[in-house]
Order: sequence, then C-alpha cells, then structure tokens
Amino acid sequence: MFFDGACPICAQEISYLRKLDRHERLLFEDLTLPGTNYPVRREDLLRYFHVQDPDGRILRGAPAFALAWGMALGWPIVTGLSRSRVFAALVNPLYELFLLFRPFLQQLARRAT
Repeated sequence: MFFDGACPICAQEISYLRKLDRHERLLFEDLTLPGTNYPVRREDLLRYFHVQDPDGRILRGAPAFALAWGMALGWPIVTGLSRSRVFAALVNPLYELFLLFRPFLQQLARRAT
C-alpha cells in the first residue's frame, strides 16, 4: 500500500489500518521516504490512493480502499469489492469528489494538530 506520509489525513488512516492489521497482511510504503522503483509514477501514487494486490495488480481509488480495508479487517466480502466494476463505478466518483476537497481538509487537519 502506497501512502503520502506528509498528509495528516492519510497518516491517520494508515495508523488506524496498521492497528487493525493484526495478521500483518498489508505492507505500507510511505512515499515521503526515499524510495526505490515504484510500479507507478510517484506523482500518480501521491495523487490517488494505490494498493498492489497479492497478484501484483495495481488498484487505484475505491477498489484500493476496499482491498486495504478488507485485508486489514480480514473480511473477504470487502476485499471482493476491489474486483467489482460496479463498486468502482459507483464509489470512484465519490472518491474523486473527496480529492477536490483534500487540500482544504489537509489544511484543517494540520491546524488541528
């Protein structure tokens, strides 16, 4: 899982996912640390949430969230949503809307800490 460690919203969610992931199914890659070769351009990884599944596929947006949360919780039905085109078509527009407000929300989160 690739995340922006400089984003307070992202860092908080990753912290929560780490706590939930008792069986250590997830690997976390902080994009603010010096990295190696990423499977996608670093700029794209920072713009959208990405997860690499166990088969090596790169998921982006809502399917990536479904895979991450499903694996952390150990819930196969949630993990299965990551492969659903219907789920992606319904939820990705909401994620895109969130991305429009993300800079503002990041500023609020920084002020609160």
